[in-house]
Amino acid sequence: MIKILLLFLGICLLSSSSQSYEVSNGYFFLSGRDGCFDVLRLDPAGNGKYGENIIKVMSFGGPTENGSGIQLEQLKSGIILRNIAVKSLFKIKQEQSGHPIACPSQGTLGVKFEVGSGKITSVSGSFPTWHETNCGCTLTLYRLPDGDFAKKEVVARRVIVNVQDNSRQGLQFDPQPAGIYYLEMSAPIGKQIGWWATDNNVNSSMVAYIDGKEQSNIDFVFECEGFTDLAGDVEITLKDSKLKSEFKLKESSVPSPNIQTWVVMPWKKSGYDVAIFPFKRFYTDAGQHIIVQEFKRRPFSDHLRPSKWVYAMGRKNADIRFDLQPGQHLRFEFEEDSAKLKFNGATLEMEVLPHKEELPSYYPVFYSSDKNFDKVLNEFYYSHALNFGVGTPPEWKEWCSRIHCWTANPQRDEQKNHFLNPSMREDGYIYTWGSQEGWPFPFKDEDNDGKNDYDTRHFTTNSCFILGAYHYFTWTRDIEFLKAVMPKLRKAMDFQLNQLKGKDGIIVIDAKGHEGKHNGIGSNYWDILPFGYKDAFCNTFYYESLRAMADLEDFCAKAGLDLAGEKKSANYYRNLRVKVRREYNLTFWDQTKGRYVGCVDVDGVKHDYGFTFINLEAVAYGLADQAQVERIYCWMETEPTSSGKADTYSAWIFAPRANTIHNPRRDEPQEPIPSWWYFGWAGTDYGDQCQDGGAILYTSYYDLMARVKYLGADNAFKRFKEILDRYWMPDRLCGGSPLYRGEKTQGGPGGQAGSVGVEGEFPESGLVPCAFLYGFLGIEADTEGLKIRPNLPSSLKYAGVRNLCYAGTMYDIKVTNDSVEIRPLNVLNPMPIKAKLAPGETFILTSGRVISR
Repeated sequence: MIKILLLFLGICLLSSSSQSYEVSNGYFFLSGRDGCFDVLRLDPAGNGKYGENIIKVMSFGGPTENGSGIQLEQLKSGIILRNIAVKSLFKIKQEQSGHPIACPSQGTLGVKFEVGSGKITSVSGSFPTWHETNCGCTLTLYRLPDGDFAKKEVVARRVIVNVQDNSRQGLQFDPQPAGIYYLEMSAPIGKQIGWWATDNNVNSSMVAYIDGKEQSNIDFVFECEGFTDLAGDVEITLKDSKLKSEFKLKESSVPSPNIQTWVVMPWKKSGYDVAIFPFKRFYTDAGQHIIVQEFKRRPFSDHLRPSKWVYAMGRKNADIRFDLQPGQHLRFEFEEDSAKLKFNGATLEMEVLPHKEELPSYYPVFYSSDKNFDKVLNEFYYSHALNFGVGTPPEWKEWCSRIHCWTANPQRDEQKNHFLNPSMREDGYIYTWGSQEGWPFPFKDEDNDGKNDYDTRHFTTNSCFILGAYHYFTWTRDIEFLKAVMPKLRKAMDFQLNQLKGKDGIIVIDAKGHEGKHNGIGSNYWDILPFGYKDAFCNTFYYESLRAMADLEDFCAKAGLDLAGEKKSANYYRNLRVKVRREYNLTFWDQTKGRYVGCVDVDGVKHDYGFTFINLEAVAYGLADQAQVERIYCWMETEPTSSGKADTYSAWIFAPRANTIHNPRRDEPQEPIPSWWYFGWAGTDYGDQCQDGGAILYTSYYDLMARVKYLGADNAFKRFKEILDRYWMPDRLCGGSPLYRGEKTQGGPGGQAGSVGVEGEFPESGLVPCAFLYGFLGIEADTEGLKIRPNLPSSLKYAGVRNLCYAGTMYDIKVTNDSVEIRPLNVLNPMPIKAKLAPGETFILTSGRVISR
């Protein structure tokens, strides 16, 4: 074995007839054979004192076919591996979905597609079951010689059963050549199974079929994977602490497209231990943050969406920053003993950096006199507030704005365009789901016009749109934003006042299917419950949106902003708010049971299943008085649930049960209380679904805010620490099922239903750690300014937050129960601001005033 030492650049190359090689420069040490590397060791100081090997395989250009004939060429700054045979992976896919189409009981659904070159190995689609769990079908892939259905040949066939709702299902098979193919769903099993489809034809290379008839106005969600055999060269360049690799086609100087670069690392998919993985967390320039516990027990994760780079925080001496090419992204795929980091594109750049625990300044930091508490709280915020992104429908805008708008995180401003360019009907209704007026289910299209025959609108979209925009403005003080958005807010409010009759006292949903009765259609976030007509959930957010509009109209009047739209005075909204509070209590308060009911249907029937979320939100937004609050908490904390125990809080710990009274399955006795479900849901045993005895994490935010306000900081802090103790268990309330205490999670890869909603499709989970900001630190922005009214528990001597962003300035705010200290962080020669406070006093940063409120 010949060793060539390049003294000038400090790069080593090792070669032999067995095609093994190594290259190093003090920062990196790589070795491998046959076109891959199986050792990567790092020294961020560049002294050659390398740490442990962090990879199993690093493959440039996709999986290597074989290593024969590889030639090594020495460069001044690295090496070239010539004649590497790889599979260039490709996908033919259609991802856009608008609505599901049910498979006819005696019919078929299918998609015809053409593969122009290469070979294919799998096909799949996205299949809804409308929450049913015992559905299935037969999937068949046919080859169509000359595109002729009469000549079709079976390539692969499989009967799939117990399909998880909205999961991706498909076929895998030996490589098949280019040609025309047809994937067909047939012989449906169970109540209903279907295929997600677009609202129009978007992919000219695919053709959708229903019962063998070509459809010109839809495409099915579809993916075909395959590969093309390629040969080329890998050039690896080391320059100080940076490594760059490029796969280039043979006799070409251009990096090859349609190539994946794999970095495969040690991993254990099952269980809860993550110590074998070399990194603790990943965060990005786009402001996302993912702890590795989120990857556990999952097949894949692809919702890390960086723009320019991904930072991988190591466990010991070194971190890595992966710098991305335009359009390059990272996907994680997991097998039991390995984690694959797959970078699309033939170029991979990484930089080794000294390990640091600190995050960039756009990540806020909570601190207090209890350091252990701080550690858990910050991890909770980063993992559950920043892991998902903000590309969510309007119903989430109140929640996402509360999570992000007080920070400088890029996700804050990503929301701005959502407010400035909403999907809005002419009458002011804010669409529920992107470009769709309604929720994705239930769906039918009997007239084949591509639109849902059901009215699946949700009726909190307008109020949450108003609240989200309000929070964005009050935290950023962006006047140009306010000028642009205010006419839209007025129009959205006008819809609530007139179309929903909110001006008369409470919202009334007078729409077909939304009568609030069993077998109706969901009207809000709790989508399999048939809320409607007089809906307490919708009216709670309506009530809060009136406060926001009153403040905004007051601000515009004082600022002399004469903006378009149906303008009403601040007093109009404040007076109406008083009326709404009165009517809300007359309509929804049950004096006998001591709680708010969920809904009053069109026949005047009250539907009450002990909805904790209804009551907690009503209390937090100020609809209840002190006596009502005490009765509500007495019910939740002392009365037995349908489990037979007083376990509203102890069943799941991180949040109260969604309801304390079982909503029966359709096949259960309907006495003493009947089923109350949307028509497509059969029900489950109590506790098996997050909307019946299960729990959704976000509700604890309202619980904590209510406790701080009415039961005191010590009471709220005790509950908060119970939540944090559950969070700190090995699963960190994330990853696939089961969680550490056996919980079955809803959502995530596969889209399965479950007993708890804690992450993934539940970005509102990030509200819970924010209760420390709004509740205990007492920091809030409104149109008057940034207000601080501390409400610390007796166990904390002081507490604060760094990297809070208000009106473009970063602050460190430290409080005790009788003082405030504010330090600007991004200004020259900052002068700390200090103020003493008496009990119940509020400090206003903008004016420097102390007020009693």
